[in-house]
Amino acid sequence: MEHILDTPDFARTLAQLSEETGTPVSLLRDESKLRLGRLVQRAAECVSDDGCSVAAVLRFIPFLGTWIS
Repeated sequence: MEHILDTPDFARTLAQLSEETGTPVSLLRDESKLRLGRLVQRAAECVSDDGCSVAAVLRFIPFLGTWIS
């Protein structure tokens, strides 16, 4: 099974997050990058553990934009 973080849909969703917030992930403070990374990793683990669907994670990532914008 392909890891969600390696999918084109995930990359596209992360790019949309940067566009919508006006803040590229690369420009976030280190603490913010770490928090975002932990949340994304937990979401990926949820998919791996069959706790949620890929579609749910792809909806969750843009929601994170409300916290970083």
